[in-house]
Formats: sequence, C-alpha cells, structure tokens
Amino acid sequence: MNLGGVDWSALIGGDYGVQQAETDMASTMQRKQGDFQSQLRQMLVDLGVTDTSKLGNLGKYIDQETIQNAAANKYSTVAQIGQQEAQANAQNQASLAARGMLTSGQTTTDLENVTAQAENARYQGLRDFLSAGASGLGQLADIQDQLAQGVAQARAAAADRAAQEYYWQQMMGGGMGGGYGGYDPYGQGAVSQALSTISAPALQQALSPAGMQNIMRQTFARRR
Repeated sequence: MNLGGVDWSALIGGDYGVQQAETDMASTMQRKQGDFQSQLRQMLVDLGVTDTSKLGNLGKYIDQETIQNAAANKYSTVAQIGQQEAQANAQNQASLAARGMLTSGQTTTDLENVTAQAENARYQGLRDFLSAGASGLGQLADIQDQLAQGVAQARAAAADRAAQEYYWQQMMGGGMGGGYGGYDPYGQGAVSQALSTISAPALQQALSPAGMQNIMRQTFARRR
C-alpha cells in the first residue's frame, strides 16, 4: 500500500517487532520440524518397516539411512513378530509330527492361523506408527498457527504505530513527509524517532482528543 509517497506495507514489514516475530517463527518451526523428523525416524527403526510406500506422506521424512537401520534392527517390532511367527510354526509342526499328522489338513489350518496373527500384529504396529506420525504433524500445524497469530499481532501493532505516525505527520507537517509543508528536513522516519523518545503515558495523553486539539491550536498559531 502506497499512501502519500510512503510504502506502508514495506514500513510494516520492516518493523522490528514484525521482523522479530517472523524470525522467531522461522527458527521455532525449523527446530520443531527437526525434532519431529528425528522422532519419526527413530520410531520407524523401532518398528522395522522398510517399505516407504506403506508410510503415506510420512515417507518424505524418511531417508535411506533410516531404512537401513530399520532393516538391521533385530529387536524391531516387525523382526520380533517374524521370530514369534517362526517359533509358533515350528512348535505346531513338532506337535503334529509327534501325533503323525503332518500330512493332515491341520497343518494348513495352523499355518494359516499363525500367519493371520502375525499379519494382524504387523498391521497394528504400522497403524500405530501412522497414527503417531499424523498426531505429530497436527501438533506442528498447531504450533505454526500459534506462531502465525503472533506475527499477525506484531503486524497489527506495527500498522497501529504506522497509523499514528501518519496522523502525527499530517498534524505536524501537513503532509506525509513530516516537518513543514510536507517536507521532513531530518529525513524520512524522523517523526518515528521523535515518537520513540516520548513515554507511553505522555504519548497517550498527546493522542487524546484534548491533546490533539491543543496540538492543532499550537500548529495553527505558528502558521498565522
């Protein structure tokens, strides 16, 4: 927005409070995203899944090193399920052999039951991982929204300061440049610098209706 020869959008964007809020938002989000990614990768290593196509949009946070570590983790959930599955099948085979039933239909039934249980356990482990990942992304979104609100508040405060500066410039100089006749002999921003030296109570008093009437009377008196 350009008003009276001043780019107020740039003025607001260049405000210290706005820049600090934006810097805080960027650094906080970078840190939180890094924490999320590290936690997610460790969760995958603990789970032991190596097929990133099963991870949905969480797969983009997983690198090749994490996949290799997940495959090598013999204590992962998937590895433990595989071991339990193999042990159950071996026990069933031994039990059927002892009864002379290896060629019976019971062999197939037992195998199918063990396989189904193992698949269900693997699915549950993957579902827990995906649920935790989705929760983490939701928390990141909430943090980003909170930080964005902080930036918006900072911009609103900067806009309010800019509006006060515009008002003062109009009253004191009759134009956007400040000084006399719209010309600021001290350079752009001199009014802001002057305002920054005034205490908050004094500024509030000056901006009150009575205070503004007094300023207007003094200004008109000087011009006469």
